[in-house]
Amino acid sequence: MTAPIFISYSSKDRAITETICSALENRGISCWMSSRDIGPGENFQESIIRAIRTASAMVIVFSGNSNNSDEVKKEVALAGQHKLVVVPVRVEDVVPAEAFQYELATRQWIDMFGNWEHAIERLATQIRTILVGKAAHEAATDGAPEAAQPAAPARMRAVGPQRSSALPLMVAAAALIAASVGGVYWWKKHQLAQDGDAWAAAELQNSVAAYQGYLHDEPKGGHAEEADLRIDGLEWDAAVKLNTVAGYETYKQIEGQHGRHLAEADAGIDALNAAAKAAADAAAAKAQQAAKAQAAANAQQASQAQQQTAPPAQQQNTGSGQQANAAEEADFRHALELHSSAEYRNFLAAHGSSLHVPEIRQRLASCQMVKASATVAQKTRIQATGRGTGGNRFQACQAARKDGMSRLDAQCPGGTAAWLRNQPLGFSPSDGCSIMVFGTCAARGSQAETERCR
Repeated sequence: MTAPIFISYSSKDRAITETICSALENRGISCWMSSRDIGPGENFQESIIRAIRTASAMVIVFSGNSNNSDEVKKEVALAGQHKLVVVPVRVEDVVPAEAFQYELATRQWIDMFGNWEHAIERLATQIRTILVGKAAHEAATDGAPEAAQPAAPARMRAVGPQRSSALPLMVAAAALIAASVGGVYWWKKHQLAQDGDAWAAAELQNSVAAYQGYLHDEPKGGHAEEADLRIDGLEWDAAVKLNTVAGYETYKQIEGQHGRHLAEADAGIDALNAAAKAAADAAAAKAQQAAKAQAAANAQQASQAQQQTAPPAQQQNTGSGQQANAAEEADFRHALELHSSAEYRNFLAAHGSSLHVPEIRQRLASCQMVKASATVAQKTRIQATGRGTGGNRFQACQAARKDGMSRLDAQCPGGTAAWLRNQPLGFSPSDGCSIMVFGTCAARGSQAETERCR
C-alpha cells in the first residue's frame, strides 16, 4: 500500500504523528505511516523505500526525538534522492542538528505548538498545492506528442520526389511547438493555482501578518490590491477597538497618507481630546465648589466656637467690632480658596491674633515646590533594517529582529522608541536574514517647578 504523502517521524512521537495523519486524512489527503501501513511479514526497509519512491511529498514530524533519530535522517536522504518535496512540521521548538541543516535549510517550517487549527489548515493547503502542481506536470508530460522517429536508412526509402524528405522535419517542428505551447500553458496554470492557494491561506488566517506574507511571497499576485485593502481594514479595526488617541495615531503612522480611514482617525482623536478636556473641566469645577463649601463650613464652626468662648463683655461688641470680624472671616476664606503661601502670610500679617492663626500656620508649613515634567504627545515614525546570521533561518531572523530594534533605539536618542511591527525582507544561507522594523520615537519635554499647598 502506498499514498501520496509519506510521514517521517520518530517512534517516540507516534501519538502526535497519528493525530496529524488523522487531521490530514479527514481533509481528504491520504498519508502513509510505517507503524500502520507495513503489513505482517513485509520487509520493513523495502516497504519504506517503495513508499518514498511512489510518494509525491514527505512530511517530517520534527521534535527532539526525530532530531536524534538515524532512521528519520535516512528517510530524508532518500526523499532527496527521489526529488520529493519535504515539508517540516515542528511539534517542539527545536533547532535542527547538523545532519538536518543541509536538507532543511531552505524549507518553510510549520509550527504546530502554537495555533493548532491554523497550522493544520496551512499544512493541508501546502500539500494540496504540491499535489496539484505534480498532477499538472504529469498531465502535461503524458499529453506531449512523441518525438519524431529517426528517418529510415537510404536504401529503405521509397523512390519519390525529393521534397518528401522534408516531412519528418515538419512533424518534429510541429511536435516541438506543441510541447512548448503545452509547457507555457501548464506553467501559467501552475502559477495561478499557486497564487490562489497562497491567497486562500492568507484569507483563512485573516491577519495583518498573513496578508503581508502573501504580498511578500506573491508581489505580482492577482490579489495584491485586495491584500492592501485587507491590511488597512484590520489596522483600522484594531484602532477602533482600542478607541484611544494612541491607537488612532498608530494607525495614521502605519498607513501614512494612503490610509482609507485617515479622516475618521482625526475625528476620533478630536472627539477623545474634547471628552478628556470636558472631564478635566468638570473635575476642576467640582473641586472648586467643594473647597468653597469646606471653607464656609470651617468659617462657621470657627465663628460658633468664638462666640461660645468669648467673655460677656466681648459678646456686646459695637458695630465696628462686628465689621472687623466680618473682614477677618472674608480674608480667611479668600486665603483658603487660593491656598498659596503668599496669601497665608498676608493673613497672618493682617490678623495675627485671629482664632484661624493655628490652621493658617499649619497650611503654610505644608507648602512646597514640586517639579512637573511634560511628555511631548507628537510621535515620529522611524524604521530600520536589521540583519543577522545563525545556524538556521529561525536563529538568523531572531538575530536580525534584535539588530533592527537596536537600530530603532539609536534613531531615538534621549527619547522612547516603541516597536510597532516588522516585515521580513529575505533570507539565504549565505547572506542570512534581513528584516525591516517599524516603530515610533517619543521625546521628553523639559521640567518646571510649581508650588503645591494644602
